Amino acid sequence: MFDTPRADAIPTRSLILGYLPIAPLVIAAVLVWFVGPLTLAFLITAAIYWSAILFFFLAGVRRGLSFFTDGGPQPAQLLTMGLLFLLGLAVFIMPYALIAVILCALGFAGVAVLDPRAAKRGEVPDFFRTLRPPQMSLAAASMVSMFLAMLF
Repeated sequence: MFDTPRADAIPTRSLILGYLPIAPLVIAAVLVWFVGPLTLAFLITAAIYWSAILFFFLAGVRRGLSFFTDGGPQPAQLLTMGLLFLLGLAVFIMPYALIAVILCALGFAGVAVLDPRAAKRGEVPDFFRTLRPPQMSLAAASMVSMFLAMLF
């Protein structure tokens, strides 16, 4: 009588909590095209720091999920956690905004590719297959918008 949800169906709460942290990046990516140089610098700096925080958070998510993996934490989980943490740190301390924005775009694109693969291996929830690609692509596209605004 009742249909069971698909394993990769995104729970509503995860959909909201997944996209809400990306919203500031999207808003900044639009605003950078309509502001003066001082506000542009502020928006880009804020987006860089926000992205670093997101990478730290994603590292923590990966580590937290590893505690629930059958057979214990897998090497790929620990490596991904470490790389996300180091990426967040690199973005946070990078003195060159242009390089930091590029690192953010590449980092978000990487998560969009790696998390669906991790879902296939059972390292993250199945719904990451459908959540992460559009979510992280939106974040990466936002950083590309900021990169282009810095050039023009």
